Amino acid sequence: MTRLFAIFLFNTIIANAGVEEYLRNIKPVLKERCYACHGALKQKAGLRVDSAENLRKGSKGGDILALG
Repeated sequence: MTRLFAIFLFNTIIANAGVEEYLRNIKPVLKERCYACHGALKQKAGLRVDSAENLRKGSKGGDILALG
């Protein structure tokens, strides 16, 4: 349950972040924790998180961010 809450909270932060905040606070976390499975070389579930544009595209399962 803790992991699910962390994912929900992180998605909320990403969805509402500006460019500077994304580059300074969010991208480093994604690079450290997510790029190995969801980066340029590998995209599990069709999800690529190495850019804000790719995050907005979502995955094979649909949107991953709720913007607004």
